[in-house]
Formats: sequence, structure tokens, C-alpha cells
Amino acid sequence: MMIADDTVRTLPLEIYGAISGYRFSYASAVGVILLLLSVSTFFVVERSLGYFGTLK
Repeated sequence: MMIADDTVRTLPLEIYGAISGYRFSYASAVGVILLLLSVSTFFVVERSLGYFGTLK
């Protein structure tokens, strides 16, 4: 939005565009992709830094 031109479409902007165009099934699918990317990134960072088992 602020740092990119009009050719870059991030996943949140894609979801917003789909919802505003009443394409709810497409927005839901993109939301699941965004959720999976976020959760997998979280687990990769936690495993690589070694903090995954220290909170027990």
C-alpha cells in the first residue's frame, strides 16, 4: 500500500478485494493460505531459535 506500487498484491489486500467483490469462497481460501503460512512461519522460527520447548 505505502511502500509498493499497484502491481504488488499482498494476501491481506487480496482478501479485502475478494470480500468487497462478494467472492467469499475465494476470500476464505486465501485466508486459509495466509493462516497456514503464518503458523508454519511461527513454528519454523520457534524451532530454529530453540525456544520451542523452554516454555513448559
